[in-house]
Amino acid sequence: SSSSSSSNSTTTNTSTIEKDKMKNLLQQQQCKEEKEEFKRGEGSKERQIKLAVILKSITKPCNCMNIIRSADYFGASEVVIVGRDTLTAVKTLWGSHPISVPIIRIESTLKKAITRLKAAGYKVFGIEIEESSQPVSSLPFAHTHHTAFLAGAEWGLSKDAMSFCDGFVYISQFGAGVPCINVGMASSIALHYFAEWRNENEKTRKIKDY
Repeated sequence: SSSSSSSNSTTTNTSTIEKDKMKNLLQQQQCKEEKEEFKRGEGSKERQIKLAVILKSITKPCNCMNIIRSADYFGASEVVIVGRDTLTAVKTLWGSHPISVPIIRIESTLKKAITRLKAAGYKVFGIEIEESSQPVSSLPFAHTHHTAFLAGAEWGLSKDAMSFCDGFVYISQFGAGVPCINVGMASSIALHYFAEWRNENEKTRKIKDY
């Protein structure tokens, strides 16, 4: 019994250490939000309109990292990782690609994550094929609020997750295949539409010399 108790204690301590290591690693990627908002070139919308991405119940590491890399590529201000399963998936491939998203947060529950974002002025759009969903190409986020996209499990958002959303977007289908799209791909397309609408100045492309 004493041996079993010692073993459980060791497992708990190891789990805590791993969690702390991951938290420290992610904190190294964080930087303080800029005190003064700025514009990215003449004619662009103010950077005051921020973009965030929430990852919930995504268990495949490749999907998690594809979404985070897309968030980085399309100018997201923040990525929120919710729950242990998603954190575990992110940890698997973390460090394999350089990420420069200003803020990466870890939240224990979706309610905490969305409550904080809404208090900061965000509208939350779930990426889901649902009766009230609008095509992302119709730009339902075209308003003055910050926007957060919620990407859920590979099989779709749960009813509980959907209850926190202000609206839903889907990716229009034009082929005759299965009426669904990978969560990583769907998220990337949604983020691209937002970046185009926000009128970000495209960064100078680096042409590789093969």
